[in-house]
Amino acid sequence: MAESRIVVAAVCFVDDDGRVLTVRRSGTEPFILPGGKLRSDEGLASAALRAVDECLGITLQLVDLAWLGTWTALAANHPDHNVIATVFTAILPQEPVPGAGIEEIHWVDPNGIESGIKLAPLLEQFVLKSVA
Repeated sequence: MAESRIVVAAVCFVDDDGRVLTVRRSGTEPFILPGGKLRSDEGLASAALRAVDECLGITLQLVDLAWLGTWTALAANHPDHNVIATVFTAILPQEPVPGAGIEEIHWVDPNGIESGIKLAPLLEQFVLKSVA
């Protein structure tokens, strides 16, 4: 059986205390970065910009993004799938507001993840280590 892959683009926002902004989609348990799957007519950066606007009501421009990394990990919400994620960083220009299926926003300290918080494998294995 062929390996199923999901290609996504996401944005990592880090606050002044070094915490990373995460979101939890409705009906799911793990926290993930704000982002989403690519549509057929968009590139990685454009997908990240669109998804952040839909998820958090944050409007960014291409010049606001800086590439952090591209990684492959087990998908948080799709069993038997891998996610190939390109992650950008950006400065958060305003307070995020949950939208487009986002049930919860949570700031995560990469140096001390609190108990009871389930994080996506991509966050734990790659992103948090890259910004810590």
